[in-house]
Amino acid sequence: MKEQKSQVDRLISRVRHNPVTALVLLLASIVIGFATFTDAVKKLVNLVSRSVQSEEARVELGKLSLSYSPDDFVNSARVGDLAAVKLFLAAGMDPNIKGSKFQSNTALIEAVHNGHTAVIKVLLEAKANVNLKNYGGSTALIEAVIKKDTETLSALVRAGATVETIDRAFVVAADRGNTDMLRMLWEKGIDRDKVGREALVSVAQGYRINDEEANRTVRFLLSLGVDVNARDDGYTALQRAARGGKSLVAKTLLDAGADINATCDCKESDRAYTPLMLATIYEYHDLFQLLLAKGADVNKRNDYDGRTVLMFAAYRDEATIRAVLGRSPRLNDRDNDGETALAIAQESLKEGHSSRGVVRALREAGAK
Repeated sequence: MKEQKSQVDRLISRVRHNPVTALVLLLASIVIGFATFTDAVKKLVNLVSRSVQSEEARVELGKLSLSYSPDDFVNSARVGDLAAVKLFLAAGMDPNIKGSKFQSNTALIEAVHNGHTAVIKVLLEAKANVNLKNYGGSTALIEAVIKKDTETLSALVRAGATVETIDRAFVVAADRGNTDMLRMLWEKGIDRDKVGREALVSVAQGYRINDEEANRTVRFLLSLGVDVNARDDGYTALQRAARGGKSLVAKTLLDAGADINATCDCKESDRAYTPLMLATIYEYHDLFQLLLAKGADVNKRNDYDGRTVLMFAAYRDEATIRAVLGRSPRLNDRDNDGETALAIAQESLKEGHSSRGVVRALREAGAK
């Protein structure tokens, strides 16, 4: 404390006996005060300027018959009205606000969905959040994937996309069979294990693409190192391929080492159906023949009703039952209700779902 006081005393003494020092200190004080005043003035001027610009922008929107509302803002982005979007932003509109229409989309989602590149650029410059979801869970990244717009997708990723947002876009890209986007997103820090298996299992069934496109995508995912026997919601990719009748995908998976007799580790009613059972039930003949040729177990029972492939084949045509019989199945196994394949075939014949040829084939094979 005494040391600080002595320093102050020495400074005062120097000022008293040295006018130059006093002048320097005075000028320094004026500069500091002026700088502070200037900063405050700048802030005030900027605030007033923004207020004036905002009011002018709202007037211009009125001239365009646009109200200063979220719906009109989002709709302007939807139709690609760049001038209107700029006016809304100048008027103070939150770039991330959602409209009550269009599935609660943001302006950015609408702009991406409709391919308005200039509007997308302006919204990103205004710090639009690329991670926001609409009512259906879609994001701007997902819309870019659906539009197959790689350039926009890349810009959105750079604009702050989170790992979760990129993960979801990756799965959608797989479902759409877009390997270029998959390659780009794979390098952007996604959860490779989780999202890789989800994408593989999802695309294997191929809801949105044909067998060839799904097969190409599956090959690409496997080349990235995704485990061929990975599960998502308890299902393997081969089970999903069998459920969707994707024989090309199934062959690729089998050649890569997929478990041919895998069942679902889940609680759904078809949890214990092997790929061969599914191919038999849904009458995917090419897939059925492929799985038989690859050595699928014809005697495996599911734990839902205790039935084997032979029992499911008993509902089908003579060619199917004879193909199974050619693999030496246990003819007289019973399901959980105590019925054999022959009993099922006879009942199915009465109901008009089977044929006499099925019953005859079972009897000729020695079924009781």
